[in-house]
Amino acid sequence: MTTIPSRLAQTTRISRTLEEARQRSTALYRNFYRSAPEICALYALDVPPSTLRAKFRTQFEKNKTIKDLAVLDLMLLKAQQEYQETMNGWKQVPHIMKWFAEEEAPARPEGFLEKFYVSRDEGRGPVVMARVSWLNERIGWVDRFNIVALSPPVASASKTTSTKVITLMLDTL
Repeated sequence: MTTIPSRLAQTTRISRTLEEARQRSTALYRNFYRSAPEICALYALDVPPSTLRAKFRTQFEKNKTIKDLAVLDLMLLKAQQEYQETMNGWKQVPHIMKWFAEEEAPARPEGFLEKFYVSRDEGRGPVVMARVSWLNERIGWVDRFNIVALSPPVASASKTTSTKVITLMLDTL
């Protein structure tokens, strides 16, 4: 499909009343709703159009309580820009899938220690977790503080390092 930059472009408008802003919002929602199958086809998404439509609905309903005209106009401008960029194919699949990111994101840790553990585990990946499970099988239990302190040497694959780590772990028991 050929990209025509002005295909869906609109001039900036200022709503004079809430009713006018509501009409513009409804028209934009209908544009998004009608284009869901085209978006799925354009970006070859694994998501059915009904899921996209439900996501559009939740996004519009999330902001339905806003009554300030300036805020509404700004949000309508940004939503129209989003629609234009999506329909012109100026995005990639990760940009579209970002709409669903908040549903799939893991719960944020609440306590201090949970936040600390998450920050210390970043970037260590499955190698450390495989070593931890291996140590758990051999020793019977592993103290979480020792894993955090010893995770860089554990991540290396040399036998001497893992022997030292096991010895160190046994010494701390």
